[in-house]
Amino acid sequence: MTIENPELSSDESLPVVLQEMNEKGYKNSFYIHNSSLFCEKCKKSHDPKEAEVIEVHRFEGESNPDDESIVFGIQCKICNSKGTLVSAFGPSMSQGEAEVIRLLSDHRDKNKN
Repeated sequence: MTIENPELSSDESLPVVLQEMNEKGYKNSFYIHNSSLFCEKCKKSHDPKEAEVIEVHRFEGESNPDDESIVFGIQCKICNSKGTLVSAFGPSMSQGEAEVIRLLSDHRDKNKN
């Protein structure tokens, strides 16, 4: 998966995938803050290059293909909690969000090999 061509999730909706991830133990939330990844549980900011990305899902809007989002399943390396990062994907992303998403995607690709 790369930022230019991430995997598109099946016909499942974003709420369904988030519920499934919650059932798999992704209880924590991560946020993008000042070009870093913030863990809600331990209240620490992380370099996105160091995040442990476990799974990724991308969605297109039903009525508007430009209405895209991406979900990362992440494990915090400090508190070991698993959680999700949900972000806009595509034209509606800010430059900071785009950089964090690119770093997360690149890091995941390197760890898959």
